[in-house]
Amino acid sequence: MLGTTANFIETLKKNDWKYKDVQELDNGNDRVCCGVNCKLTTVDYHFFFDKDSRSVTMRVFRLFAVPIDKKLQIMELMNEANKNYRWAKFFIDGESWMSIQIDAIINEENAGPVCLELMIRTSQIIDATYSNFMHEIWA
Repeated sequence: MLGTTANFIETLKKNDWKYKDVQELDNGNDRVCCGVNCKLTTVDYHFFFDKDSRSVTMRVFRLFAVPIDKKLQIMELMNEANKNYRWAKFFIDGESWMSIQIDAIINEENAGPVCLELMIRTSQIIDATYSNFMHEIWA
């Protein structure tokens, strides 16, 4: 396990946050998955710690499916969210799922607090935007 990954796991435990899985990937990177209950949905955060211990990518895969007939309207809301919330980048993947990505520079000393803060901020952003997306989908 990488030092950055260990620091993150230690921070989660100290703050009573749960994690589902830690996986050492074939490329030397680590992946940690954390499930979080937001106000209107449950989210799995996937943290990919680079083997050089200098960066992390956090992804939320498949936040919700984007119906083809609503794609333009959802893209407008997505662009607005990306403009208003600089900590998270919303995007629609190749299979028409809304996803979120964040990249951060870290080190072995600050990985835990930085990643926990990113997860908290992203949860707040999801709480602030999710109902607008759902309203557009079901309108």
